[in-house]
Amino acid sequence: MWYIKWLIAVPLLFYAVYRIVKNPKMFYIIIAAITVVAYVLQATLFYGAGILRGLYGIGIGVLLSLIPKNTLKIKNFNLNIVFLALFVVGTILFALFNYQLKNPDHLFILLLAPGLLYFSLCINVNCSPLNYFGGLSFGLYAYQTICRVLEDVSWMKDKYGNIKMFLILVALVIADDLIKRLIKYYKNKKHLQN
Repeated sequence: MWYIKWLIAVPLLFYAVYRIVKNPKMFYIIIAAITVVAYVLQATLFYGAGILRGLYGIGIGVLLSLIPKNTLKIKNFNLNIVFLALFVVGTILFALFNYQLKNPDHLFILLLAPGLLYFSLCINVNCSPLNYFGGLSFGLYAYQTICRVLEDVSWMKDKYGNIKMFLILVALVIADDLIKRLIKYYKNKKHLQN
């Protein structure tokens, strides 16, 4: 549950810093300093501290947005697809063999996660099925909070708990998608009537 409050609090904190500083270059320097300090503190003195994980995780995301997008192509083939595939394979290998590494989460954050994000942002696939599955995967991540609450109140603390959690997650994501589609349908219908 740690990430929910920091997912809200850290962007608000960064926005406050931006409003106070008012200089974009200085703002990014401050974010870089906060990111490095938060990472070092979390890795050495306060392992697992939610506020520090939120600060350096979101800080890395903010800093990644500054990196110019790679536009390497051979004829019409986007080379970013190759780089992204390499990072995906690296992530899978990391997941399979992470128990052999001393600090696997640090390695993942420093190498694989930024690479995956960066090369994903460099590719515009214009593919609605991928957008749809991306939305579903985000929903599975976001709605796990509800399942954790149910787990804490003992509703899922039995041998079928994981199955119940998965089914509830899938039901929530499908319901979310249907609600969005209904809202879009009625907005379009109302727009056509006007």
